[in-house]
Amino acid sequence: MTPVVIAAADGMTIRLQPAPVARRCAAAALDLLIIGGLTAVAGVALSPAPEALKRLLVPTIGFLILWGYPVWCEVRLGGQTLGKRLTGLRTVAIDGLPLTLPQAVLRSILRILDLAPLAGLVGLTAVLLDPHGRRLGDLIAGTLVVQERLPTPLPAALLAARRHNSLDTLNLRRRVQARIGLEERELLVAFVLRAEALEDEARLRLGEDLGERLRQRLELPADLDHLRGENLVRAVLPLCFPARRSVSA
Repeated sequence: MTPVVIAAADGMTIRLQPAPVARRCAAAALDLLIIGGLTAVAGVALSPAPEALKRLLVPTIGFLILWGYPVWCEVRLGGQTLGKRLTGLRTVAIDGLPLTLPQAVLRSILRILDLAPLAGLVGLTAVLLDPHGRRLGDLIAGTLVVQERLPTPLPAALLAARRHNSLDTLNLRRRVQARIGLEERELLVAFVLRAEALEDEARLRLGEDLGERLRQRLELPADLDHLRGENLVRAVLPLCFPARRSVSA
């Protein structure tokens, strides 16, 4: 698979490695098992209902789970379904930004078409022919499934940010680690390491852009609006990496 290299500000780059087809198939198989299990549970829950009502509701609920499960997971879990999380994959926008709700919905709708026998052959052909291994849903929604690499260790110079970090709470750390993908983490690291070498205007502009991205992605409370973008990046960055000490609730 051909990597996607995205140029960011001042020469910084993000390298997205498309996921292998075999691993994507494994993730899809796991997700189908989960969807089947959820549908079976719904069927059992509806067992006391009249037979005519069950014949109507069970297929409807099954369809909604098939459509809604990947959307909910990918939006709430940072581009990952449970199957993708177990196989180390993540869906991102083709420009490296986090997956948006419209993109997740569009991918899910076209995923249903990919599961149909004849349409599935078309989807498989698209994956094999596209240099980045994208299926029809990815091509139309502008997304890419990437494989997560082992995270780069947080540079020692940045570890001091943990010592007096008012944002270091258990809830926010969990949200950061669920919603901030590896590529985004590496971009944050690159910005912090190169911030001193950037011109003031470029540093301020990029810092505010990254900060606003974090505010939206993490749904930060309004009482943090006073933080400059660069300061917010420096406070959030350590939360992306495993901590060796306990954090407050």
